[in-house]
Amino acid sequence: MSVKDVKRTGKIYNEITQKHIRQDEQWGGPEHDGGNSASDWYKFCEKFLRRSQNEDPKVFRENMVKVAALVVASLERFDRNYKGIMSKEAEV
Repeated sequence: MSVKDVKRTGKIYNEITQKHIRQDEQWGGPEHDGGNSASDWYKFCEKFLRRSQNEDPKVFRENMVKVAALVVASLERFDRNYKGIMSKEAEV
């Protein structure tokens, strides 16, 4: 991976983090997330994945960032609730 690739990836991660922060502000963060089941998270992601089928590249990208932020929130919720079965990578 080149330095240029690392910078691009870092920008994407930053964008996902910023979207995650906005979602937390909008929906209430961990307190709200804790009440969501695995099925709920699937449905939330599915909603934006379906919207991503739009041929407009801007709409596709915006929805992919939303899905990525939702996945981060779902993993945070999982790790809070199931500390005993987190992957070794997640424990870092």
